[in-house]
Amino acid sequence: MIVRVVTSLLALTLATPALADVVAKADSPDKSINVSVSLDNDGRPSYAITRRGKPLIGESQLGFLFTDAPQLLRGFELIDSKTDRGDTSWTQPFGEWTTIRDNHVELSVRLREKTRLKREMDVTFRIFDDGVGFRYTL
Repeated sequence: MIVRVVTSLLALTLATPALADVVAKADSPDKSINVSVSLDNDGRPSYAITRRGKPLIGESQLGFLFTDAPQLLRGFELIDSKTDRGDTSWTQPFGEWTTIRDNHVELSVRLREKTRLKREMDVTFRIFDDGVGFRYTL
């Protein structure tokens, strides 16, 4: 009986996916939207987005599959992360509103491969009170 319980617990532990550690996070200006970036034990980067504490986008992998180059999916380490704020307005010549407010928090995360290639990947999130956008820089 005890052997069966220990064997079951061991199998459950081995079947558990690699746990991810949050390495960077930021909130929208009104704090209603949160973006977190994580790295798991294999160095796979991912992000998640919540709104008012409820998941909007669950844990989603970051990276690239290339046709003629090694993939950029795992083996990363965090090099740097920083946040910045922006609150400006601009005028558009057409549309429903003439003045557009650009109020956001920016989260930039720099990742580097631990492999011999040492390629770097920057992911920059712009977090607004009503949404999130992100871009890669390779």
